[in-house]
Amino acid sequence: GRTEIEESVGFYAATVVLRVSLAGDPTFRELLGRAREVIAGAAAHEDVPFEKIVEALRPARDASHNPFFQIMIGYLVAPDTALTLPGVTVTSVDAPHGDSMFDLLAQLEEARDGLVGYFTYSSDLYDGETISRFVANFAHVIAAGVAHPDERLSRLPVITDGERRRVLTEWNETATPTTPSCLYAEFERQAARAPGQVAVRTGDDALTYDELDRRANRLARHLRELGVGPDGLVGVCLPRGPDLVVAVLAVLKAGGAYLPLDPAYPRARLAQMIGDSRVGVVVTVSAIGAGLPLGAARALCLDAEAGAIARHRDDGRLDDDGDPKARARPENLAYVIYTSGSTGTPKGVMLEHRQASNLFAGMDAVLGAKESVAKQGGAKPGVWLAVTSLSFDISVLELLWTLTRGFTVIVQAEEDDKARAFAAAVSAHGVTHFQCTPSMAGLLAADAGARAALGALEVMILGGEALPPALARDLLGALGGDLFNGYGPTETTIYSTTFRVDREALSRSVSQPIPIGRPLANTTLYILDAHREPVPIGVPGELYIGGAGVARGYLGRPELTAERFVESPFGPGRLYRTGDLCRYLGDGRVEFLGRLDHQVKIRGHRVELGEVELVLREVSGAREAVVVARPGESGQPGDQRLVAYLAGPVPAPADLRRMLRERLPEPMVPSAFVTLERLPLTPNGKVDRKALPAPQALAVQGGEGARAGAGVVDGFVAPRTPTEQVIAEIWQQVLGVPRVSIYDNFFDLGGHSLLSTQVVHHIEQRLKKRLSVAELILQNLAQVAAKCDHARGLDAPKARGVFGALKRMISKE
Repeated sequence: GRTEIEESVGFYAATVVLRVSLAGDPTFRELLGRAREVIAGAAAHEDVPFEKIVEALRPARDASHNPFFQIMIGYLVAPDTALTLPGVTVTSVDAPHGDSMFDLLAQLEEARDGLVGYFTYSSDLYDGETISRFVANFAHVIAAGVAHPDERLSRLPVITDGERRRVLTEWNETATPTTPSCLYAEFERQAARAPGQVAVRTGDDALTYDELDRRANRLARHLRELGVGPDGLVGVCLPRGPDLVVAVLAVLKAGGAYLPLDPAYPRARLAQMIGDSRVGVVVTVSAIGAGLPLGAARALCLDAEAGAIARHRDDGRLDDDGDPKARARPENLAYVIYTSGSTGTPKGVMLEHRQASNLFAGMDAVLGAKESVAKQGGAKPGVWLAVTSLSFDISVLELLWTLTRGFTVIVQAEEDDKARAFAAAVSAHGVTHFQCTPSMAGLLAADAGARAALGALEVMILGGEALPPALARDLLGALGGDLFNGYGPTETTIYSTTFRVDREALSRSVSQPIPIGRPLANTTLYILDAHREPVPIGVPGELYIGGAGVARGYLGRPELTAERFVESPFGPGRLYRTGDLCRYLGDGRVEFLGRLDHQVKIRGHRVELGEVELVLREVSGAREAVVVARPGESGQPGDQRLVAYLAGPVPAPADLRRMLRERLPEPMVPSAFVTLERLPLTPNGKVDRKALPAPQALAVQGGEGARAGAGVVDGFVAPRTPTEQVIAEIWQQVLGVPRVSIYDNFFDLGGHSLLSTQVVHHIEQRLKKRLSVAELILQNLAQVAAKCDHARGLDAPKARGVFGALKRMISKE
């Protein structure tokens, strides 16, 4: 704009930082008006150097990006005539740009036939394929805006026609010929093929396929007499073992659907599930049934009614009994599994036989079961170690897909030392296949014995949580076979996608997230925006799942079913809204990015934070209560823990934890409680979860030693005996805390069930004392140490005296 320098040669360009509001979802025409207004206002001050603005504002410096803006658009209005100089031929040449100064630079220039230009990008953030797609999307949405200037931005198509065809059609070509069938029928066919093969084993208790089939037939006929039929729910509340498998198969054979009731669940939780489901019969044993809150349900105790059950025939198909309608069909329910509910009430997901049988066909394709496992007279049957609670949907794969495909299933009893039990089972039974959560996999990888046992596995499947790349790399270093990452909500039948983790690709990328893979047989995936339109490849959106695995809905919850199961805009059928944030990678694989709501995964269990908050407010009487998930103190990949924040006078943490355990399963009980005068709020009055302070590990003060002041520093009581010292070191190592008081409880410091198994294992190795997890839960460090000393014949007071003398000698030295 200065006439005195307009004849000069030079690069006269001003850097102007602009921000254009998109509030209110403007039309394209309105956006152009806003942009024009912003640019005109900024041009009035374009003579102020950008460097002066940075100097005046002093932004926080970060080597990873430029201050104030990361994307630059350069726009050049070139002269219409070519540059001519006397005696010189002038030619335009594209010069190499070297390093990118910004995340993204778009340099555009007016030409005779339109706009030309180039994009320069940071190769740490993008690759060439991503930028090529971005340019195509950018041109597409601009063209659409010019053609339809009065269309709102949210309705302008960003995705190109070719990309739309790829994400909606080509990457969903999963059609697989299958015949819907019932799970009990698939098991019966397998039992007929290999009647003498061991089907299920727990310790020394084993059943062949024929024995399992016959026992299930007897119990099924007994259930029929009690009125069980198609779509009728039967609760199953049994300890882990062959009887559990017999009961599940018997319910299916009788035509009913089983409802898992974990004996470890709190009584209040079981009462809620039994009452909500209106279950008529609960299969259990006397020791458990006596304490069950049955309500209107009837307990069928296998031990007490063994004689009545044994009187029934154990042969043939149950539809030979004169009432073929009593036999379930593929469209009837197979099982109902309760998941955490955001409103404070757990919800039962209804799954049918045909949905599960379709998943089974999909897993056949992934694992090649029909070729490598079930072929008679060929390969040796696979051995599957089943460790999952019946209340967790991946147990369906462990107990039913396996038994319909000819596996021998080792049903692991509840063990305190899970790592040692895993290693022992692999060694004793020749385990070939194993499935667990990444949290448990991290526990196994950290234990020397379990890590060595991983080498014997042919297949390991991880599901229920995001798989950290570091853990995947660690596992592949120990595994003898393939590692699969599985993903799928309960509402779409266990697994909807799988990904075989590639050793070579993993070694090339240190921090790239592990994809969840591609859809299984007859499953479709759609990543959509808020208007249920497909997003471009690489752009995050909500994952919707369709196809043969979509559940019937929620038991007795039509409004919630209508909200989460929606009609597909891309063809017939329904889609399940997962609430998961995902994106497509360039090759069609899907990457999981996180949740859109307050649902989290704690050691594989789906937890709605709203449900925990509701119960917490009820039992604590707090004015406000918020629960968030934070990384665990152990530092292990995938280790998450719940932290509760409360405002107002509330009970002590130990009392809160006890009251919550009476209402909620163990994974839903927070590991730490933080009391604040008031919870931080956002400008719009909502709780600012990001501003909540990280909890500090606080010692629990109490007991005679604390009152006497022996070794007390700020409520901290140091270990007084060698045993206390060893246990404190173990807790510090497992929990990642700087110190442990003798009056601390392991669970009060942030421990949980998986970490407790490590503690039990380490204590046994170092102190030669076998503890149970229950002893760890109920006692503080001093009490645990006293138990260990008593078992080893040591006198605690004498031990403290010797320990004190040793410490004095060391300090003198």
